[in-house]
Amino acid sequence: MKINEFAIWKYGPLSGAGKMELSSFNLFYGPNEQGKTLTIDALVKLLLGKGYKEFKDINRVDQTPEGYLIIEMNGGETEKLPEAGDLTRFTGLTAAECRNIFIIRDSDLSISQENEFYKGVTNRLTGLRSEEIEHIKARLRELARLTPGGDFQDTSPQKLKSSLARARQLVEQISEQARSLEEEGYDKFEIELAHIKGQIASIGQQLKRYEEARRREIYQRGSDALQSLREACRKAAALDKFNRDDLERWQLLQSKTEPLQKKEQGTREDLGSAQEELRQDREQVRRYELLVQELERTAALFSEQVEPKLKDYLNVSRELAGQESLGGNLFTPRAAMFAAALLLISLAGAILRPSLWWFFPLAGGSLAFILIFIGIRFGLARKKGRLAASWQEISARAAELGARADHSEELLGWWGDFKRRQVDEEQRFNEAKNKVALQDTLVERFESELNDLADEMKQAEQKLRKLMQLAKVSSLQEYRQKLEAKLELENQVQQQKAVLESHFSLPGNLSLPEKISTWESRLKSLEPYAGLGTGLYYSEQETSQLEHKLERFRGRQEELEEKWSKYRQQLQEIEQSVNGIFSEEIGFIHCQTLADLEAAGKSLQQWIDTHKDSRQWALTATELFDQIAAEEEQKVLELFGKESLVSRYFSEITSSRYGGVLFDPEQRKIMVSPAEGPALCAGQLSGGAYDQLYFSIRLALGEKLLAGGRGFFILDDPFIKADPDRLRILLNMLLQVADSGWQVLYFSAKGEVRDTLQGELQSGRVKEFNFG
Repeated sequence: MKINEFAIWKYGPLSGAGKMELSSFNLFYGPNEQGKTLTIDALVKLLLGKGYKEFKDINRVDQTPEGYLIIEMNGGETEKLPEAGDLTRFTGLTAAECRNIFIIRDSDLSISQENEFYKGVTNRLTGLRSEEIEHIKARLRELARLTPGGDFQDTSPQKLKSSLARARQLVEQISEQARSLEEEGYDKFEIELAHIKGQIASIGQQLKRYEEARRREIYQRGSDALQSLREACRKAAALDKFNRDDLERWQLLQSKTEPLQKKEQGTREDLGSAQEELRQDREQVRRYELLVQELERTAALFSEQVEPKLKDYLNVSRELAGQESLGGNLFTPRAAMFAAALLLISLAGAILRPSLWWFFPLAGGSLAFILIFIGIRFGLARKKGRLAASWQEISARAAELGARADHSEELLGWWGDFKRRQVDEEQRFNEAKNKVALQDTLVERFESELNDLADEMKQAEQKLRKLMQLAKVSSLQEYRQKLEAKLELENQVQQQKAVLESHFSLPGNLSLPEKISTWESRLKSLEPYAGLGTGLYYSEQETSQLEHKLERFRGRQEELEEKWSKYRQQLQEIEQSVNGIFSEEIGFIHCQTLADLEAAGKSLQQWIDTHKDSRQWALTATELFDQIAAEEEQKVLELFGKESLVSRYFSEITSSRYGGVLFDPEQRKIMVSPAEGPALCAGQLSGGAYDQLYFSIRLALGEKLLAGGRGFFILDDPFIKADPDRLRILLNMLLQVADSGWQVLYFSAKGEVRDTLQGELQSGRVKEFNFG
């Protein structure tokens, strides 16, 4: 089977490629991004149709390629795809087999889902039915409702594992419940209950007769009480205007008049006293007012006429005292005498020994000192004279204002005392004014109280006259007698009401007329009992004894019914649990009697045993099929081994560095045996050796699947990890494969691939198709 030719007219950006006629070995060469990968993807879709989904990332162009390819089968006939269908239709190969053997994309030589793929290939080659065995095992587990581990399933809706556990618990619960019911005498409950119900009915009839007699007596007493109530209400209505409030008001008004009169007299006396005191206080305020005014006038004149001159006088006195102190210190009598002595000495010297340079300075200095001393003394005397005249003026004016002082300090003391007196008199004046205001308020209050007392006495007299007019009585004694008669009638009303309410309870918010109407209605409803129970009188003692007896019977009845109900509830719970386990597998199972309970326990045990047996048979059958599957899995090993095609191809490619390729069924991994050293997993190989291994597997499996026939390989740079020597060996192997009848479509962007095949390209052994 090979591809004679193909053409891809449109696939994404790839277009106009034209028809390509192929030979045994075909090299599609060109740099990256020139359409090689898109050409491979288009070929995959043309070959496999919808099976292209087995390949990863093939939808870089989301469309169906426009084109065709012509396949020549091993018998010589040709098919044009995709018109005639896809490759799987003609060859029986699956899309997964094509992906894992004949087509290598993106330099990926690995095999997808390796273990399952080998099993599938083995089944095709050997006729084994591993998948059917697994299906039968799954169906056995499904029928027995088992998990893959052999335990019962516990999934919805039935949850068999949990249901079986509950069923075993229920079997024990049913056994215990049956034993308990039998010990309690469950079957005898109905007989005792029937006897008790008969006794309750008999006592009920006796109580009924007593009840009729009681109602007859209530009717008679109620009728009499209602008639008396109506009569008392009628008489009380005529005296309705008399009440305790008005009586107390009358008594209060009468007792209030005399105190009001006494209070009025006392208030008038207080008013007279307050008015006299107010007059005296006002005269006192006038006196203080005149005194304060006089003090203010004197203070104003002193401040204006005396105080400024006194301040000047004090300033000059202080200045003169300072000058006297200075002169006294500088020009003392001793200094004057010393100056005079110097002057006499100078005169004597001038006479005895005249000398100008000595006489004139000494005589001039002494004379100057004497003249200055005389001048200062004269100036101080003049100032003292003026200061004395100023004090005479100040003293005279102060005397006119009432101040008597011999010197300035005494006058200043008088002025300070005057100002303090002025403040004290002003304070007394303000206090007197405040007292007048308070006394004036007190007078007004007494006058207001007198007015209020007059009004109150007038109102009391008016109210007394009004009460007499309304009651139509002339005295307090007469009003009191009428009120006592009314209260006696109201007491009779309350007594009859109490009788009626003791027999006929009513809501508290009803008025008396509403109650009378309701009592009439209630008594009318009791009229049928007027002639019943004649000769029988209601006895509370007899009734109480019968009720106690009835209570005992009912207590026993409730006890039995409670036990009955409890056991019935327990039986119903068991019934629900049993039917919840069985669901719809069998009909409804009743658990109302001991016999039902025992039957339910047997059904549950049978159901448990049935599933237990089913599980055992399923496990036994599964073990047998596991043995068969294990034997078949050993046949996968026939694809591998030292004498297999895979080992032979791999040894040739690696120049005998690896002797054999094996499959480890326990680890489910491919193992290789190097010429020296222990076996290695495929994953432990170098990148180049790994690719060579899986290309060898593809060659061997492809040859087996085609039953000795030949096919084609579409390779996208499968040896990208190989070094130059290894690449040359691999390409030579591909040439030999092509010479043996296989077809190779080799896509590459590597220059060394083209260089290695250069001789074959020139000889025509390899046909080249250039991209870009």
